[in-house]
Amino acid sequence: MKSKAPSILKDGISRRQMLKTSTAGALFAATSLAMPAIGRSATLEDTLVFVSNGGNTQRIFEDEIWPPFSEKYGVKNFVYVATTGSETLSKLQTQRASPTIDVAWVSSLVQYQARSDGLLGEFDPSKIPNAQLVPERLRTSKVALPVGASVSGLLHNSEIFKEKGFENPTSWFDLWDERFKGHVGILSISGTGTKNLVPLFAKLLTGDPTNFDAAFEKFRELRPNLMEVFSNGGAMEQALLQGDLWFETHNNVRALQMKNSGAPIVFTHPKEGLAGLNTELAYVKDAPHPNVAHAWIDYMLSKEAQEKVALLVGYAPVNPEVTIPDDLKLYFPPLDDSVFVADWEYLASRMEEMVDKWNRLVEG
Repeated sequence: MKSKAPSILKDGISRRQMLKTSTAGALFAATSLAMPAIGRSATLEDTLVFVSNGGNTQRIFEDEIWPPFSEKYGVKNFVYVATTGSETLSKLQTQRASPTIDVAWVSSLVQYQARSDGLLGEFDPSKIPNAQLVPERLRTSKVALPVGASVSGLLHNSEIFKEKGFENPTSWFDLWDERFKGHVGILSISGTGTKNLVPLFAKLLTGDPTNFDAAFEKFRELRPNLMEVFSNGGAMEQALLQGDLWFETHNNVRALQMKNSGAPIVFTHPKEGLAGLNTELAYVKDAPHPNVAHAWIDYMLSKEAQEKVALLVGYAPVNPEVTIPDDLKLYFPPLDDSVFVADWEYLASRMEEMVDKWNRLVEG
C-alpha cells in the first residue's frame, strides 16, 4: 500500500497556523508597519533578485513572506532563483564580473566558499538595524548574517512502517538494517546535509571527525539498501510521500513542512545526536539592487518574518523574540553540545577530495 502524496501547505493551512501560533498579526498592525530607517534614508530599487531553495520553500517565500515586504517597502518585483547550494556558488562565480543576484540564502559552507572567492560584499550595518536582535555570538561575518538553523535527522513513512510491522527507528545505523533493502534514501554529496553527515559518521565510527575514509566506507556499505542517491531533495521527499521510499536522512525543515501538509511522515532524533548547521543571508558583491538587498535582509531578521521562517519554512529562528509552540519543539531542538556541527572551514579545504571519494565509493 502506498501513501497518498498530499500537496504541501495549501493556501489557508499555513495562514490559519500562523494566526494560532504567532503574534505576527498584532505586530504587523502596530509598529512593524512603520517605514524602516532604510526606506527613509535611501531610494529603494523596484526589484529584488533572491537565490534560495526550490520546491515548497520557494512557494512559502512567494506566497507568505514576500507580499508583506512588498507592501511595506513598495518594492514590486521579486525574482526568485531556485538552486541548490553548489548551484548557488556556481552562479555567483559565473556572474562575478556582472552579478544579477542581490541576496543569497546559503549554508555556512557556501558562505565561506563564496567569501573566500571574493564573491560577497560587506553590508552596511546601519541599514540592517534588526541585526542587533541576533545574538552577538552568531554575528561573526561582515558579508552575511544568520537567518535560521536546521538539523539533520531521520524521516520515515509511518504508514509503511505500520503496514510492515517495523518499530520506529532510533539510530543513524538503522539505515543499514537489511529490512529496508532498496527503500532507503540519501541526498548526494552536493547537498549540504550530506556534507555534514560525513564528519558526523567519521566521529561516530572512530572518534575523529576528520577520518573521512571510515565514513565513506560505511556509506559504501549502505548501497544495497539505497533506492537512490537523490540529487534533488524534492524528488526524495516525493518518493517518501508516495511510499516508494520508506526511510531517509533529511532535515527538520522538510519534516515540518510535510507535517504541516498532513503527510504521514515522522521526524526522529537519532540517539547518537543530530547534525546541525546555520543558514545565512549573504550580500552579493556589487549587487544590482543594494538598497533593496539591505531592506530584505533587515526584514528577514524581524520578528514578523522570523516567525514565518520558523513556523512555515522550518528553520529555528535567530531572533530571540520568536517563541516556538510546545507542540513543535521536536522540530526546533536547541543547537547545544548534543548537536554535531561540522568545521565548515576545514570541510571547504577538503571538499574536492570528499566529492571525488563519494562519487567513486557511494555513487560509482
